Amino acid sequence: MSATRFCGKAYRGRGDQGENQMRTVRILQPSMPEYRRAFYENLLDLGKRDGVQYIPSASRAPLDARGRGDEISEADFFTFVDSKESVFGNRSIVRHNLSREWMDADLIIAEHAIRNLVAFKWCYLRRPMRFAFWGHGRTYTKVKTGIEESLKMRLLRRADWYFAYTDAGARAVTETGFPKSHVTVVQNSTDTSLLQKLRLDVKNQEVEQMREELSLGNGPLAVFIGGLDESKRLEFIVQAATEVAKVHPDFKVVFFGAGSQQHYIQTQATQHDFIVYGGRADAQMQAVISRIASFILMPGRVGLIAVDSFALELPIVTTDWPLHAPEFDYLVDSVNAIIT
Repeated sequence: MSATRFCGKAYRGRGDQGENQMRTVRILQPSMPEYRRAFYENLLDLGKRDGVQYIPSASRAPLDARGRGDEISEADFFTFVDSKESVFGNRSIVRHNLSREWMDADLIIAEHAIRNLVAFKWCYLRRPMRFAFWGHGRTYTKVKTGIEESLKMRLLRRADWYFAYTDAGARAVTETGFPKSHVTVVQNSTDTSLLQKLRLDVKNQEVEQMREELSLGNGPLAVFIGGLDESKRLEFIVQAATEVAKVHPDFKVVFFGAGSQQHYIQTQATQHDFIVYGGRADAQMQAVISRIASFILMPGRVGLIAVDSFALELPIVTTDWPLHAPEFDYLVDSVNAIIT
């Protein structure tokens, strides 16, 4: 069931509200990265057609996600909400300062995360008309504790609906007893149409120019595209590349991205001929590199890069690491990826 149809159910029993009146759906995002732009712009257009006013909102990116350079700072398709984040060890709590208008919405959709104090408020103290979670379905990217999972499941049982990223996430939700009829699998993705088009339009001149500018040579090339942070296991990549270079001296791996460990990669690039740092890669650069590289090297967290790998026609070489994001479920060993 779509959010539109589910939102329509909110009008039953409201008395003076008619079925033809515009419904309001408020969506609270933890942050607004650039890759969500196409989704929300299209969602707003669909809402105009279906009689639903979608109001996306987001706070600043969580502290552990800042520095990647992909956060939208200003746009007309969403509004910023004030929030404060408190960090305790490797966990955090976010307090949102939301207006009273939120409680007038026919449906509120929020991230299924125990760090959102407002979710506890909506579930236990002041309940909205209809409330849904949008999330992974289970804890993927962090080592889970019994207490945290218990709190997460308590929140789940108070929701009216669940929008799961993947089929595996939906199964995790329904295995807790949450009704299957109230779960929608959204197949979390990005709009890859531009990436596919750019790849088809790459000129030989662009390929040779990138080879020359980054000194890539003509040997086998691996590529890393993503946030340069601890979750990506960058030291593992450098160690693996060191072993490969011993067997194939003309092998190189080029890193594209930004993040807390950017300096580490830049330092490695000055120490090893087979390590190259290419800066941040926009869609055009990704399209060009896809015509040069043989595969994407991603032993750490695989997330939406799985979707990009299909558009770029570059298989991912990864590991069966236990902390992958939900999109890892899209990969099948020896079919569209190599999972060691």
